[in-house]
Amino acid sequence: MPYRIKRLLVALGAGVGLSVLLVLLLRSGIFNSVSNPIKNTPPASSKDAVLPTIVNGQLVLPKEQSNLSVAQTTFLKQDKVPLIVLSASVVGQKAQQGDKLDSIRIFGETANKGQETVSHLQPVVKFIDTGGNLVGQKIGKYSADFEFFPLHPGETTLYDVAVDTPPNADKVEIILGGETASPSAGVQELKIESRDFEVKTASNSATGEQVQYYNVSGKVVNTFTDYLTEITIVSWVKDKEGKVFAINKQQFKNDLLPASERLPFKFVILPIRLGSTYDTYEIGAWGKEFKLP
Repeated sequence: MPYRIKRLLVALGAGVGLSVLLVLLLRSGIFNSVSNPIKNTPPASSKDAVLPTIVNGQLVLPKEQSNLSVAQTTFLKQDKVPLIVLSASVVGQKAQQGDKLDSIRIFGETANKGQETVSHLQPVVKFIDTGGNLVGQKIGKYSADFEFFPLHPGETTLYDVAVDTPPNADKVEIILGGETASPSAGVQELKIESRDFEVKTASNSATGEQVQYYNVSGKVVNTFTDYLTEITIVSWVKDKEGKVFAINKQQFKNDLLPASERLPFKFVILPIRLGSTYDTYEIGAWGKEFKLP
């Protein structure tokens, strides 16, 4: 049976979708997304990195975005889709001038409580002021390089969405809709045959604090009869509260993996949201079926 993350979920209504209400403290000096290199290694380009990255073998970390926090989580019932949001974290990027945001990124775990496979996400993000009034709403898009793979009934996976030019607000509500009509053709989940996870630390040159990052490695195996290609391996790290704070993936876009063959993987997972430490991690792998002519 292909590898999937499975867990017992608390029943919060029969076959309903849920949303997570995220309270953002969006006031003066909202974000500081300027990156600070380790050992004074400069970023790879003239622009400061807005996400963690490896530059010249060193870990480049952004300053902690202490003015953006999740103060409250509330689950709200929806009637259209069987998805529930298990957790949510928010980071964002400040505009070059002023306090208006360029974008926000919301990521976490979602579970399929319905009877059909969900093939695509349809995220909607609502922006609410301190009085509880709706000030705007936007359709979320997948974050850069994020791919959503078919989510079968009873299973859990990662979501990662972004909203550009969000309006000023004090609260953000994310609702995850799901599309079940047209599953991704030929996408299969690979079995994780072996895995290894290593916790590493690096010093943040701005604060002197030790910050965790992670090495994940192992092998996947093709348990299907056809070749697999466009293979993607995704891993995410959670804190003690079950909130995702570090994500990364490795892709083998042009490889052909024969039936019963194994493919080794190894990559680094960098923190997106600082101030958290490792408690558990998850990993999944997918590929597309390919028939030789």
